[in-house]
Amino acid sequence: RNGGTVSVDHCTFSGNSADSPTKPAVLYIENAQTTVKNSILWGDPVAEILVSSGSLNITYYDIQDSLWAGVGNIKADPQFTTANGSDFYLQPTSPCIDTGDTTSTVDSDGTWTDMGAEAYSGPRHITGTLATDKLFAGLTYRVTDTVRVSAGNTLAIPEGVSVLFDSDVPFIVDG
Repeated sequence: RNGGTVSVDHCTFSGNSADSPTKPAVLYIENAQTTVKNSILWGDPVAEILVSSGSLNITYYDIQDSLWAGVGNIKADPQFTTANGSDFYLQPTSPCIDTGDTTSTVDSDGTWTDMGAEAYSGPRHITGTLATDKLFAGLTYRVTDTVRVSAGNTLAIPEGVSVLFDSDVPFIVDG
């Protein structure tokens, strides 16, 4: 939008093209104040963001093209349900789950907001070292690799949480 203010929040842009040779980008910013957050720009055959003039504040987003400076920004495969981009729901191991702006409205499952248009609602995959802020009431978690609670930490598993373990996966509590 020329000369205006644009806010993009919880959007997914994928598989888009730009027909104009003078404005060859999915998001072409010209003389506008633009804010992008909690969004995914992935799998576009042209540049995803170009700023001709104006300003861009971009935070908590995942982009394939080039990583812009900003809090919470990542450049990692969002792991859409289908690789060809026809289903933009996130797979359980997506780096975009629970990594949006923590001051945004929480997802319907009570966890931190996800990046992109579709909030993840399936089982959470957990591995590595856990702290008490990792498990949310009413959710299902699937343990797919070693899980550790380090010495000095307390892991509270609230009522209504289901924890499913793959076979031969250790659960270690350091004392």
